[in-house]
Amino acid sequence: MQGVRIQLLDLADGGQHELNGQYLVSYDADYHWPDGSYHGGKLICTPHVERAPMFPIERAYEIYKSGPMCRCHRKRPDGKPNRPLTAFNVLMG
Repeated sequence: MQGVRIQLLDLADGGQHELNGQYLVSYDADYHWPDGSYHGGKLICTPHVERAPMFPIERAYEIYKSGPMCRCHRKRPDGKPNRPLTAFNVLMG
């Protein structure tokens, strides 16, 4: 299957994050932790490029732009759509 891998380069504001440079394995934007809290969904990454799945480019873009569907977190405090992965600069390749 041809496609792309999604690599989290750094935070969009230039800040450091423990996942900088890692590759996305899976992302569930709707995930709430067992205590009911929400921290941007559930993001699983790997530093090993060979362990990262290939996504069709359309699907990779959908994942990057995805956000929670729940009413409590669908919008950011400023009223814009909540898209947690857009906090990162990414490379799709």
